[in-house]
Amino acid sequence: MGSAANASSWPGGYISINAGLLLTAESESELAAVVAHLGERPDASCYGALIEALTGIWNAAVRSAVVARLRAAGLPPDDLLLRLQSLSPTLGLQSESREWARQWMADPTAQDAQLVQQCLVRLLLALRGLAEARAQALTEPEAPSRGAR
Repeated sequence: MGSAANASSWPGGYISINAGLLLTAESESELAAVVAHLGERPDASCYGALIEALTGIWNAAVRSAVVARLRAAGLPPDDLLLRLQSLSPTLGLQSESREWARQWMADPTAQDAQLVQQCLVRLLLALRGLAEARAQALTEPEAPSRGAR
């Protein structure tokens, strides 16, 4: 799923922080601020995770279709990654490690299937978080109005 700095909150008070954020945070207080922010609005983090998961699935599907067309047209494997990058930055693998790119070149279908599985887990966790936030909003007693006695 890349090495971009990212963190998410999940149902039950869990927070996930990826290695990209740990590597780019300039101080412990910056990391603490991210964690505090996630605790304030877990549903917003779930929306972000939902969009990220859907985007990952979409990119994997488009990349697979583009690769199939390029291979059918006879594009050599050495040129495949360069061509993907020139078509769209989101289709290329520039944010991934070189090892992952090599594994992807060896078997793009299996690698993208693994990416989609990871995205589906994030999608399900995000939907669960949104559902729990909505359930909480629906079942919490309403706050008394200011004029009521």
